[in-house]
Amino acid sequence: MTPGWWTEAVIYQIYPRSFADSDGDGIGDLPGITARLDHLVELGVDAVWLSPFYPSPQADAGYDVADYRDVEPLFGTLPDADRLIDEAKRRGLRVIVDLVPNHTSSAHVWFAEALTAAPGSPQRQRYVFRDGLGADGDEPPNDWQSVFGGPAWTRVTEPDGRPGQWYLHLFDTAQPDLNWDNPEVRAEFVDVLRFWLDRGVDGFRVDVAHGLIKQADLADWQEPQEILSGREVDKPRPPMQLVPEEPEAVLTRGAEEVDLEVLVDGDPTEVHRDGRGGLRLHSGQVVGADARPGQDLFGLQRADLAQRADQRRLAGPEAAGNQDLQGQRHPVATPIRAHVVH
Repeated sequence: MTPGWWTEAVIYQIYPRSFADSDGDGIGDLPGITARLDHLVELGVDAVWLSPFYPSPQADAGYDVADYRDVEPLFGTLPDADRLIDEAKRRGLRVIVDLVPNHTSSAHVWFAEALTAAPGSPQRQRYVFRDGLGADGDEPPNDWQSVFGGPAWTRVTEPDGRPGQWYLHLFDTAQPDLNWDNPEVRAEFVDVLRFWLDRGVDGFRVDVAHGLIKQADLADWQEPQEILSGREVDKPRPPMQLVPEEPEAVLTRGAEEVDLEVLVDGDPTEVHRDGRGGLRLHSGQVVGADARPGQDLFGLQRADLAQRADQRRLAGPEAAGNQDLQGQRHPVATPIRAHVVH
């Protein structure tokens, strides 16, 4: 099998807010990125990875997504995103976008619906809601701590004004965790993948992939390391569910089969068939019989952009867009493959 393009690609991460400002408002934006794509080609970059640019209250730098199918007005519009993708492709650059499936923003329409719905309702089952402990339910459902500090649970006020259930947020209180045991959540993200693939993106970096599937009993976590510490292979496994291997997935979008690359930060995510022709994202810890503390389990190396640019200049201008040059590998993105019928 031919190695995937990402195994020898230089992948350049762009944080839209600070990369380039096209309109003088002091905030970077998508047109600013588009205007500077030639600089990235000159550096020897093969692909750009865009940090989240979706509508967001920006409680966590855009990783609190309010709408997965649009662009934050601070950064531009959907047509601006289309132009960025098209111009990148004209220059031989691939485009990877950040997918944030572990949680939404508390400003997402789903969470607003959950807050006005009853305990146990379909709207609440999209998230991780639980009754509290203690006689009055005034204690969190377990002892999990947020990555950002403090309890990973926040209690809501029910529509009738009474103190109610608690919702899980492994990060900020404004980032409620989704319930990936719910088929509706899985189907929603299949549709989000289709939306961006149809607009021409080449792959996805999956945020918090190793935290999507929580242990069913939500058992207490009394270990000293952070609950999402997937790289600490010599310590107890956090309460995130391991899953068995399943057949390769197919995402149907038409008649032509192409490859979909899903790039994952940290632990591996598998994209699997869900029995109905859709996809589901599963996650597991990076722990193997041969694993050693500090070992790079994926064999990826730090990219040297200066060396890569020199290689291309030495090869001559006609090679500036050549994707076959032997480069070094990106240090954090782990590739997985699914087939997409395009």
